[in-house]
Amino acid sequence: MLKLNQDKIDWNNLSSNPSAFELISTNIDKINWKSICENNNPKIIPIIKKNLDKIITIQQWSKLSSNPAAFELLLKNPDKINWTSLSINPNPKAIELLKKNKDKINWNSLSHNINPDAIELFRENPEKLKIGIIDGIGISNNPNATDIIKKYPKIIDPISLSKNPIFIKNLAKRQIKHWTQLSTNPAIFEIEEN
Repeated sequence: MLKLNQDKIDWNNLSSNPSAFELISTNIDKINWKSICENNNPKIIPIIKKNLDKIITIQQWSKLSSNPAAFELLLKNPDKINWTSLSINPNPKAIELLKKNKDKINWNSLSHNINPDAIELFRENPEKLKIGIIDGIGISNNPNATDIIKKYPKIIDPISLSKNPIFIKNLAKRQIKHWTQLSTNPAIFEIEEN
């Protein structure tokens, strides 16, 4: 459909679409270079590598730092890494780099990281599980942090907990106040079936 209507394409949005590789690769002149930095299709990274002269802003490198497909590019440009953004990058190699550079971790961003090994860093550094260091939103919403949520109830954000599929049965026993967030929880249908 888009191939036949290229004059109607929003290249800002298409540039970040992982499914748009074919269109992007044949229309390099139309790429939005800020948007393409968040495109997590590994086939896009060679296009970015060939056009590094267009990747010049802090915002672009920040998007690349959180992009799991861009990790090798980051290793070749370590001075461009945005450590706050890298802290949310679920790529296992990004987690390994964070483990080697704990002083550069943004712990709040890391609490939002969906990689189970990211949460392991909190188990190894429980002193980082404090309000003021993290906001509680990421940990509360993270299905990999069940034990932390139970052990450190003071850091829990009840609104975010409503989105955590692991805690759905606990939520069913309580008076629910956060219906909007609960509505996004894929496990809500498990309760209805039981």
